[in-house]
Amino acid sequence: MSETSAGAKYNMLNHLQAPSRLLVRASIALFTAIVLLLIQSAFWSARVSVWMQIVILAMALVTYFRPQYGLLILTALVPFGRLGSGTLDSQMRGSEALVLAFLAGALVRGWTLREFRSFPATLLETAALVFGFIVAASCVEQIWFMQIQQDFAWPFLQEVLTYASRSYLTSFRGYGTIFNAMLLLEGLALLLLTVRYTREQPSLLPRLVVMTIVGAVATALFTVVIVTAELLSTGDARTRFVEFFVRRRWSVHIGDVNAAGSFFGMGMLMAFGLAFKRVRHPALWIAAGLLLAGTTWLTHSRTAIVGIGLVAIFLVAWSTLGRILSVGKTIAVTGFVAVAAAIALWAVIPRQFFGPNALEAIEIRWLFLGTTWRMLLAEPLFGVGVGQFGLWSNRFGTPALFKYYARENAHNNFAQIAGELGWIGLAAFVAVLALALWRRRDTEVEARAFVLPALLGLVMFILTWLGGHPLLVPEAAYPFWIVLAVVSLSSSKAAQSAQIRLIPIALACLVISLPLRVHHRAQDIDFAQVSYGLTNGRLTSARARIFVPAERAHVEIPLRARAAGEDQHVLVDVFVDDMMTNTVRLTDRAWQRTRIDFPIKVSGRFHQLELRIRPLESEDVVFDPRRDDVEVGKWEIIAKPNG
Repeated sequence: MSETSAGAKYNMLNHLQAPSRLLVRASIALFTAIVLLLIQSAFWSARVSVWMQIVILAMALVTYFRPQYGLLILTALVPFGRLGSGTLDSQMRGSEALVLAFLAGALVRGWTLREFRSFPATLLETAALVFGFIVAASCVEQIWFMQIQQDFAWPFLQEVLTYASRSYLTSFRGYGTIFNAMLLLEGLALLLLTVRYTREQPSLLPRLVVMTIVGAVATALFTVVIVTAELLSTGDARTRFVEFFVRRRWSVHIGDVNAAGSFFGMGMLMAFGLAFKRVRHPALWIAAGLLLAGTTWLTHSRTAIVGIGLVAIFLVAWSTLGRILSVGKTIAVTGFVAVAAAIALWAVIPRQFFGPNALEAIEIRWLFLGTTWRMLLAEPLFGVGVGQFGLWSNRFGTPALFKYYARENAHNNFAQIAGELGWIGLAAFVAVLALALWRRRDTEVEARAFVLPALLGLVMFILTWLGGHPLLVPEAAYPFWIVLAVVSLSSSKAAQSAQIRLIPIALACLVISLPLRVHHRAQDIDFAQVSYGLTNGRLTSARARIFVPAERAHVEIPLRARAAGEDQHVLVDVFVDDMMTNTVRLTDRAWQRTRIDFPIKVSGRFHQLELRIRPLESEDVVFDPRRDDVEVGKWEIIAKPNG
């Protein structure tokens, strides 16, 4: 290739990459603004104590000045988020508050020190960014869809902003989709920042592994103390010992016992892995592993126990067959043997051995897979929306499922992602996992001793996704993303121009698709049950909108103005499909029936009937149209098209 053609190709690549990097910086700027908006909500709520506010501020400041230290502190404290916030007399999502504080400090530092000029630098960062776009677009779609069903755009947006800026960390208030979207976006941000920091400071990697185990051990100790104290409080510890430690399921630091089992199991394998790799103080790691094994057992999470068993079978197979088989073939052999053994054990061993309700647990997960499949058939590309699986399971589930659950999540993280974000979202999510786990041979020698234990714990955690959804639980999800960054073995491979060009293309496709997706969903709405600007008592202020089925030719609507009188008249301008048709004068407080004629509608299922209120003021009285002074009665049909 000549120097001229090589130079032209270089200039073309730079020209193609420039808009991509500009979009990346714009996306990071928007995410920074959202993080700052959400974290400052902790300082306005009466549910958050001053002590918790000090902790949040301290986390942000430490991260700004020493981001590596902030990450280490976060890794150890995030499993204690719920317990810690409760101890500090705060009713809030403590783990998410800590993560948002860390992200706020890291992002503000990145902007002030101009650290974001190089994003994205790797294939992993590119894939994570695309997946983040998909999640964010799904969240926007859901909020837009909610607005269509509830109120005019600007009042609805004001309500959402008020919620985000005042009460996000202390309540859901009907906006659970924002929490579910942020849970994934925060995890991706943790992944990318941890990869960046470990790349800049390789010595951080082993310390993160240690701090992950420290957080797991601390929560395990707390669990043992609480369970033991409750046992002793019964006054009959000997008799009830078996009930407490064998029959009952325990999860103290989080409410989901299966997610707790996934977290404890991951920490257990990491601790045993460090002892096996002969890292300093092996006896300490063995003790930590045994403690975490005990708390994993206390959760009685079958998915965690199966995940640990599969990892153990793989290690045995690798130690015996590793010299003659590749890693891929070893995994295949391990999977085949595990499935065969499971079928044999299920056929031979009595069902009681697997614990109570084992058959129901398997049936429930199978039924949820069927629910996910029906969601994908209905919404194959983008799914039913982030955070919406539980809501839509009521529509796509079967009567057999409703015997157990009416509305519930998928009990399978892969199915959860697929049902909510469609095939496109699932593919992007799997791509992030694959790129993070892709093998790299240039890992630092010192770090290799810590990568393998972290990888074992991570694989076990991912295996539990087949029967649970720990990524929906912040205290378990955040440690996963950090450990995923620790074992990320592709962080030094630069993205090529083709992958970088994918960023603006993906964003453009998602932006273009949003109106189409919302319009498609809106076709299922019965707008006859929807109104804007009306309270439950049918009171309106300056503007209200009612939807009337298109087959109606004439309707009558009762109106009255509570503030109207001899010296104060109220005018109501009536608009049909954005065209003003007449004006109604309300002169007193009595009901006045108003006939409204509709044109023949060529397209669309509903007419938009809008009432805009304006006063006819006297010299002495000033009418305030913002007050709820006009009452709208139920409209009645008086004629249909063609009689």
